[in-house]
Amino acid sequence: MPTHVINLRGPWNLTQIPEVDLRPPTAPSVTSKSRLDLPHRADGSQHSGGSPLLMRYQRHFNRPTNLESADRVAVVVESAGDLRAMSIDLHQLVSVTTPAGTEADITHAIAGRHLLTLDFHGDCELISVRLEIRSLDSDTK
Repeated sequence: MPTHVINLRGPWNLTQIPEVDLRPPTAPSVTSKSRLDLPHRADGSQHSGGSPLLMRYQRHFNRPTNLESADRVAVVVESAGDLRAMSIDLHQLVSVTTPAGTEADITHAIAGRHLLTLDFHGDCELISVRLEIRSLDSDTK
């Protein structure tokens, strides 16, 4: 089963949000915001309110080109820390943990431009994020 990898190194937007003030990803009460590339380590330790921060990483990406009907697309996240949620365009993804990282199949969720959101609780290190295009029909590649 051949796999094509697209690394999503950057730019990422990081928003630090007090967990007591969680709102949808479009309207957080921002503690701080920055643009960065991966890998990245974030200090989400306690803020003045006493609770850890939610570290929200967001990045836009386009639908990979030349996908065939037998291709599956997964987002794979390698990280250290408490990954609480993964979403595309505000739709929660169902993820599984594998030896390669946390991954979610997004084959049916992508068409055009998308916003990937990763929410971590407290301190974290986001090592890499990639799209893996897995061809189920090895004769066509």
